[in-house]
Amino acid sequence: MRDDARQGAAGGHRHPPAAPVDLETKVSDFHDRARGAAVPAIQVLVLGAVRT
Repeated sequence: MRDDARQGAAGGHRHPPAAPVDLETKVSDFHDRARGAAVPAIQVLVLGAVRT
C-alpha cells in the first residue's frame, strides 16, 4: 500500500517543477484509532453536537 501511495503522490498529475512530496507513514494500532473516535464522542457528550 505504501508503494501505491508513494507512486500516486509522485505520479504524472503533478506540476513538473513542483517539489517532491515527502511521504511519511505510521503504523497505527487500536489505541490510536480509539483515541481518534473518542474525540467526536466527547464533543457530542459535552457540547451536544459535533462542531465542524
